[in-house]
Amino acid sequence: DENVYTYAPTPVTTDNSTQIATTAFVNNKLQCGNATTTANGEVYITFNPAFANIPQLTALCVSTSTAMVTIKIKSISSTKATLLALYHNSGSTTVGNGSNATLRWIAVGK
Repeated sequence: DENVYTYAPTPVTTDNSTQIATTAFVNNKLQCGNATTTANGEVYITFNPAFANIPQLTALCVSTSTAMVTIKIKSISSTKATLLALYHNSGSTTVGNGSNATLRWIAVGK
């Protein structure tokens, strides 16, 4: 499950015109949400609406854990992304997939 949040338009500080960005314009440039990893540690995100180009994507694991978590982007397009959460347990040399981890993500269109 994922929750997608969008934000109201805000003019940029460098824009001295009288135009204000529309909600539709902002929604096409910024999306974020929460997602829970599957049993194999993957997260599937669908961008709605789709970006015009491949967006910049950042994700952070917010689950409570003593393990260090690395989040890898497996694939990304203008419409969707697949992420993989990997757990590095303290004192161990093994790496495991992080199932049921909660990730927060943000995507910014170009």
